[in-house]
Amino acid sequence: ITENQCQLHYQPVFDLKTNLVCSAEALVRWQHPELGLMLPDEFIPIAEQSGLMVDLGDSVIKQSVQMVKKLQNGAMQGKAFYVAINVSAKQFEGHSLANKVVSLLQQHQLPTSSIRLEVTETAIMQDMNMALNELSALRENGIKIALDDFGTGYSSLSYLQTLPIDVLKIDRSFVTDLDTQENKAAIIKTVFGLANLLSLDVVAEGVETEAELKTIESIGTMNIQGYYFSAPLPWEKINAFIDSYLNIEIDAS
Repeated sequence: ITENQCQLHYQPVFDLKTNLVCSAEALVRWQHPELGLMLPDEFIPIAEQSGLMVDLGDSVIKQSVQMVKKLQNGAMQGKAFYVAINVSAKQFEGHSLANKVVSLLQQHQLPTSSIRLEVTETAIMQDMNMALNELSALRENGIKIALDDFGTGYSSLSYLQTLPIDVLKIDRSFVTDLDTQENKAAIIKTVFGLANLLSLDVVAEGVETEAELKTIESIGTMNIQGYYFSAPLPWEKINAFIDSYLNIEIDAS
């Protein structure tokens, strides 16, 4: 962390309402000097166990805010764009997450709409009261919250009426082979309808084929991300991607 070996890659997110890139999810990678590029599954558990998750999380938020600032000074100037940042249960401890995020945004003269925080049900349930306090403080400051990996955790409907969230992210396990498995399509339709009734936005992740895209489009207009459009990209490539495809249109006809 201190040697800046933890770098961010960004996966574009598309809005089916506008057919434009609307955001990007920040995904941390460890550029290890001997082992090469390491994925989160290899080192996040170690960061959690060693007590370094808060420092790592702070680094991710800082880099993400800097990335948005660069984009708003460049390709995305004058356009709505945000970066989605994953946060862990450890970052809720100390009740300082909201203050850190708001302070960073003010420092870079960015609106609170520039970022969106994503948290899993599992992380919230580790200490629900503490998580609710921090999430509520974030929302009070205008920062939107996404419930990540929806459908793989507790998925209790009672949580949806109590959690201060704005977005449901449908887990990729429900999107894979969506076009050939009717049960999965039925689940996504149900989640999409429920989200609409609760005035929540929906993001479907893990879209990898044209057939999956067509099926999702037939269900409703939501935000989507996945390797069908782009893998997570380092800063130089995501900047070029957005600049080159600023008016990209998704044609599934």
